[in-house]
Amino acid sequence: MRRKRRGRGYEWNIQSLINKLIGPATVVAVLILGYQVLQKAVEASVSYDFIRSVLMIGALIVAFSIHEWAHAVVAYLCGDDTAKDEGRLTLNIFKHLDPVGIIFPIALILMGSPFIFGWARPVPINYMRLKNGRLGEFLVAIAGVTSNFLIGLLVITIMTLFPEISSNFLIWRFMNVLLSVNVSLGVFNLLPIPPLDGSRVIGSFLDGELRYKWFSLDRYGYMFILVGYYTGITRAMMVPLYNLVFEFYRFVSVLLNGIIG
Repeated sequence: MRRKRRGRGYEWNIQSLINKLIGPATVVAVLILGYQVLQKAVEASVSYDFIRSVLMIGALIVAFSIHEWAHAVVAYLCGDDTAKDEGRLTLNIFKHLDPVGIIFPIALILMGSPFIFGWARPVPINYMRLKNGRLGEFLVAIAGVTSNFLIGLLVITIMTLFPEISSNFLIWRFMNVLLSVNVSLGVFNLLPIPPLDGSRVIGSFLDGELRYKWFSLDRYGYMFILVGYYTGITRAMMVPLYNLVFEFYRFVSVLLNGIIG
């Protein structure tokens, strides 16, 4: 009986490991396939605008997925396993993407719109389960934005340490687009507009009636975003933050160049 139990446990562990690897393997497979298709497009002299659009779509999918995965991971570490129970504690992009939320920005990109707006499936959070109360809420709220900025930092580090990859047109362009998309997504979500992450950060510091009224604004969120875009308020708020992040990345790049110099 004991041998059978150990055998079953072993088989279960293997199956569990396979399930955990499906997400990252799917992402890698999609990236490899996309690279091969785009390489053929470059060889066929397809227009650069089309190639850049495809690269941006790919970067958006990666950024959205990691953003939501980060929320799920931090929520789990803070005591809430709701996202885990719903299969969101994974890098499988198909678990995080919202069909309309990804089709909408794809349409905007293909139409050449200067304003790209989209969304992924929000990670379910049970705030009552979070450890350390409002601190846990704050950490979950800031997790997605932090992941986007960390991806940008990783991209800058790779581009600085391995400048020879600039000889590969597709990889170099994808790195640049991935950098820009993640910084833009991080800065955008940091804005204090419900229901963006920035509003969740502010909400974690509020109490009582003020907190209730603040979160009740979520229903008007997309209207706020559209009004902010058309009035220029969103851009006015984003540009300084965007430039500040890139100044930090430039500092890191200079520092790395000095070290390897």
